[in-house]
Amino acid sequence: MYRLPDRVRKLLELLQTQNDATSSSVLMPDARSYHALIDAYVYNIKQSSDCIDKILVVQSEMEQAAGIRPTVRTFNSILHTCSKYALEHPEKADDIAEFVLGVLSDKKVTYCQTGDIADQPEVSTYTTVME
Repeated sequence: MYRLPDRVRKLLELLQTQNDATSSSVLMPDARSYHALIDAYVYNIKQSSDCIDKILVVQSEMEQAAGIRPTVRTFNSILHTCSKYALEHPEKADDIAEFVLGVLSDKKVTYCQTGDIADQPEVSTYTTVME
């Protein structure tokens, strides 16, 4: 039986394969495609002890393989996953809190450097960090 992240991953791979086969950008995965995969890990967190590592791989694929720049929505999803993971694994809460604060700090620095609204932490970013 496939888990939700596996199903979303297969759909993403299908989009990439179709794009390679047709040389058409019509079926090209976009940020929403990758966000769906990250969100699938959030909903599957109880069954996966390495979900944070997996979503960081997804973020890396998004940037490097697909050339899609992560947005504040991407980071909000990552922070949400960390929050849920810390609730499921309280023994790792301190490490996760340190990681989350580092992500938030990096995002604020990026926004200051670029001035791009897509990089600006929003209210939901801070709410997620407080979870």
